[in-house]
Amino acid sequence: MKIKQLFLEISFSVVVLHTMSVSSQTIIWSEDFDGNGGAGSNWGILNESIGIQGITENLWYISCQENGNAAGICGAGCGIDNSLHVGSISVGDMGAAYDASSLCLPGCFLCDFGFCSDVTTNKRSQSMNISTIGQSNLTLNFNYIENGQGTIDGCVVEYSINGGTSWIQLGDPAKTTLCTGGQGLWTAQSYSLPIACEGIANLRIAYHWQNNADGIGTDPSFAVDDITITTPTPLPVELISFYGVNEEQENHIYWSTASENNNAKFLLQKRISKHTDAMEIYNWETINMQNGAGNSLNLIRYQYTDTEIKEVEYYRLKQLDNDGRYSFLSIISISKNTDDSYKIYPNPTNGEINITFQEAINKAQSIEIQSMTGHIIYQKQVVSRTITVNLDNISPGFYQLFIKDGDSILFKEKIIKQ
Repeated sequence: MKIKQLFLEISFSVVVLHTMSVSSQTIIWSEDFDGNGGAGSNWGILNESIGIQGITENLWYISCQENGNAAGICGAGCGIDNSLHVGSISVGDMGAAYDASSLCLPGCFLCDFGFCSDVTTNKRSQSMNISTIGQSNLTLNFNYIENGQGTIDGCVVEYSINGGTSWIQLGDPAKTTLCTGGQGLWTAQSYSLPIACEGIANLRIAYHWQNNADGIGTDPSFAVDDITITTPTPLPVELISFYGVNEEQENHIYWSTASENNNAKFLLQKRISKHTDAMEIYNWETINMQNGAGNSLNLIRYQYTDTEIKEVEYYRLKQLDNDGRYSFLSIISISKNTDDSYKIYPNPTNGEINITFQEAINKAQSIEIQSMTGHIIYQKQVVSRTITVNLDNISPGFYQLFIKDGDSILFKEKIIKQ
């Protein structure tokens, strides 16, 4: 009898399978500027002047004049989604369209007589205090558009950990793509927040726009929307492995977890096919249900034996939370074996593994075990029909076992050291 494992969705190496991507995040704070039509529900100071301002400086506005579109969509005029953006005081709020002046340098005395306007601007728009108490691994996310004039006219992102008393630059978003007609392409941006932003009650986020009055600059100025602060969502299950082995009329299914969070049950499901007049329909049927550990940070192993099997069976592992939510972890297939020339057992193993030859052997036959990278860890000539190999000194994981006749490979099997 030959024992054979077929794995889908995992490689034959020590890997960790997660039910969700590490990018799965929980929002702990957000601002979409639609809260009350003014400064938004979580926004604080709209225009904080920093240093010298021109008499017709540009201003931050919150309105639908620069519709807050999703990332990947070009800017648009007034819609139903407010955004925070820099506009011109001279002509009023027209969206992310600022006044770059017309060769009117800062301090020009003619500005006071209306011949030209000094639009020098240095203004910060900032959130209210944000509580991050009990939170860690924070990320700031937002959608934005920006043009201006290189680093001279542009916006930077800042944060404060003392309620706005002092500020630190977090990032300088790149200029975004210009769409046909001169509108900017809404673009997603994320920044990891420093550890200093964790576990405090007075974190603030700000967008700081500056421009001179040299008459050079291209719209759009800057607009931002859909700001969130997120933290990684705890994984319900950290799955180390999910695999199966066939032994005659039984399929043995194994899985193990490194950690569990709010985990109520595991449901092992098998693919069942049903034939209709037109097609073959596949459904998943639960064949075994086992209680999870609830909350655990220890290695836990599970197993089940399916005694009603066909030539090829597909299995799926479903995880159910205590609150009723669920996720599908992985799928494997197991093929029924027909080759009885060799018997490998136990597999998986905690230490020793036995290799039994059902047929006559010759002096040229040998056993070789390799790591998945091809490194030979065991090699021995076959001297009897049953060989016992001690694997106590190798690390847990997946390995390849070969039976050779000289340079020819007679048999190859993947073995698992637990």
